[in-house]
Amino acid sequence: MLFGAAGMMVTMAMLAVTTAPSITNPVILPNGMDGEARNKAPGYAAAVLLFVFNSCFAIGWLGMTWLYPAEITNTRIRAAANGVSTSANWLFNFLVVMITPILFEKIKYQTYLVFMCTNAAILVTTYFIFPETAGRSLEEMDDIFARSSYLNPFDVVRKEQQTPRRYDKSGRPLGLEELIAEGGYGHAEKQLDNPDLDTRDAASSN
Repeated sequence: MLFGAAGMMVTMAMLAVTTAPSITNPVILPNGMDGEARNKAPGYAAAVLLFVFNSCFAIGWLGMTWLYPAEITNTRIRAAANGVSTSANWLFNFLVVMITPILFEKIKYQTYLVFMCTNAAILVTTYFIFPETAGRSLEEMDDIFARSSYLNPFDVVRKEQQTPRRYDKSGRPLGLEELIAEGGYGHAEKQLDNPDLDTRDAASSN
């Protein structure tokens, strides 16, 4: 998500540069409008940057409307949360489609700067407010949110960073290999189901 937001922000800034009249040097028409660019190389670069922007969007944000809400909400409100996020996605799509032609008519290439600032805000918001869910179970995320402040939106990221992980990046429980080596699969299964087992056994033996 951070990579996608950063990539979109940078490409929007570069699009503003490559489409600026001072760079393209367009022919000025009798009605005062910009005509064909004398310097065509920036236009080719801008076309490539549009594809780069779409690639960054696809990598970082295309599926987030459906994936991320399901990873941070519990089963009681998951369907409603996905409904809200999907509705917001299409609402803002509609808003962008409606205002973009107006922006290009009024401020021309500076429209890209507006979207650059929007993506910069997304980047900052994601870093400080969106907790990392990779390698976390749904139960872990429930616990992290339950221990976070309802009033401080930055607290959930801090709680996620402080909470020890139970699984590795492949989704395997941490320490599984050691447990299998120690006592086989049956021992590992018992330990993962009840991590306090060794402690109780040690206490009873004393």
